[in-house]
Amino acid sequence: MTRRRFWTVTALLACSLLLAAWTVFLLRLGLDRADRASSVASAVLTFVFGAAGVWLASASRPQPSPPEPSGQTQINTAKDQGKVYGVQHGNMIIGDAPRPPDGR
Repeated sequence: MTRRRFWTVTALLACSLLLAAWTVFLLRLGLDRADRASSVASAVLTFVFGAAGVWLASASRPQPSPPEPSGQTQINTAKDQGKVYGVQHGNMIIGDAPRPPDGR
């Protein structure tokens, strides 16, 4: 038996025993007191599991990727009246773009 399976089976058995003990405890309390005890227990468990859910959600949030270096040029070419739509990180100029004086 692997360690992971051992701890899974142990956790399931422990939870089953706790549930059985809780059931016996509630049966011995009586209806009115058992109702109040269950309300308190559910409020505590809701808080614990809610806090654990928030913590897990914030811990598993993906980290932002680093920005791409600027100054890269993207060249898209279309032939025979084709269309190119693929601009990444920049501006797209359609038609005759004004050229800078150095001729680039």
